[in-house]
Amino acid sequence: MKKLGIGCLAILGAVFGLVLIIGVGAALSGGGDDAAATDQTDTTVDESADKPAAADTKKADTEKADTEKADTEKADTEKADTEKADTEKADTEKAKSEKAAPAKKVDDTAGIGDAVRDGDFTFTVTKVTKGPARIGNEYLNTKPQGKFVYVYLTVENHGKEAGTFLGDDQYLFDTQGRKASADSEAAVYLDDSQSLLEEINPGNKLSGIVVFDIPTDATPASLELHDSMFSGGVKVAVK
Repeated sequence: MKKLGIGCLAILGAVFGLVLIIGVGAALSGGGDDAAATDQTDTTVDESADKPAAADTKKADTEKADTEKADTEKADTEKADTEKADTEKADTEKAKSEKAAPAKKVDDTAGIGDAVRDGDFTFTVTKVTKGPARIGNEYLNTKPQGKFVYVYLTVENHGKEAGTFLGDDQYLFDTQGRKASADSEAAVYLDDSQSLLEEINPGNKLSGIVVFDIPTDATPASLELHDSMFSGGVKVAVK
């Protein structure tokens, strides 16, 4: 009976040991799976963390490119505006210079014998004299209100088309600054006046006399000559 009890204890001990071994093995096996799962989770987290960082970098690069593009376009626009402004300024200054150029002629530096130009016409005053007490013949004549002045000149057309020279477009200033118009009625009585309404073809020249009727106390100082009633005119000193 004593031997039987010892045998039972031995069997129970063997069973207990087997169970213990199995439990330890299972525990070890579960721990490995947990570690693998943990490693996999860590890897997934790392990859997820990398994705936002890459997106942020791409966004930053895009914004930088957009900024650089905007800056370039702005610089190009400003450059174009500056060049346009410079061109317009240069054109304006050129136009002013060209417009002001005739003003050099419109002073009293030109005198008798000098060729001066207004529009398509070039004028040369050859002499200025006192006219007669009356113009015309015994039967057809006219007298001045004051005194007649004859202005002898040549007119040449430098344009591309025919132009009309008209005595009424010419003016005489006396030493008191008074402005006198040409006396076209008196010019009718002059055979060689050629100042009433004369057409001059391109390249042609005419010589004529413009008649003025000015006060007896007046002294001619300068002439203002025009190629038309709308032109700026050019002055010639005659005193």
